[in-house]
Amino acid sequence: MTAIMLLCIVAVSLSATVGVRDYLPSRSAPALLPVDSVIGKVVDVSTDPLIARSSEAFSQPWSAQWVSTYVEPSVRSMFTHTWDKALVKLLPASHVLGSAPTGDGSARTLAVRVFPSQGGPSSVYSLVWELSEEDGQWYLVAMNDMD
Repeated sequence: MTAIMLLCIVAVSLSATVGVRDYLPSRSAPALLPVDSVIGKVVDVSTDPLIARSSEAFSQPWSAQWVSTYVEPSVRSMFTHTWDKALVKLLPASHVLGSAPTGDGSARTLAVRVFPSQGGPSSVYSLVWELSEEDGQWYLVAMNDMD
């Protein structure tokens, strides 16, 4: 009994440190993904290509290649000027949690919680992705700090 109580205390303590609540699955229901205190329900990376693209982007080191791969050409200069100092410290991230994207058509928005590989607190961002008609890839057009 003491071991179970200790396990519960540790689980609650760990979830509070990263802002994520984990739900334990029941035998009759499938496991639920965690609910983040800022971004909401976390979505499995494998279920949405835009979340996969976000996770892929934040898992790469910050570089000129990163900008050309993930940022829409018309906003690259402004994006680099705005986010250079933050992303050089943050990337590559060790882990990324994403919310369900909103919007339809060629522009979608989602929130992500990014955990830096160097340790330290996670950061939360709102990302706006736009689908390119030229190559069919999603590119970042805006990013906002939600912390």
